[in-house]
Amino acid sequence: MAVGPGDGTDAGPAARRGTGLVPSRAIEDVALAVNVVLLFAWGLHAARAGGRAWGSSSKIGTADALLGPAVVVANALVK
Repeated sequence: MAVGPGDGTDAGPAARRGTGLVPSRAIEDVALAVNVVLLFAWGLHAARAGGRAWGSSSKIGTADALLGPAVVVANALVK
């Protein structure tokens, strides 16, 4: 049995871009969300390790988390 174009076994780049795969925009959204959560966690942890109370630590963590989207916006404005 011959295998080749048209029989469904030879999916070229155009076919791979179609249905069934996660769009790159979705991957970017997930990566940004994970990085924002990590920035918050690292800021919170560093503030707690520095002896700050939970309230001020969460404010510092939030400020750190906002750096992620700020960098994305600044990058978009520069381009």
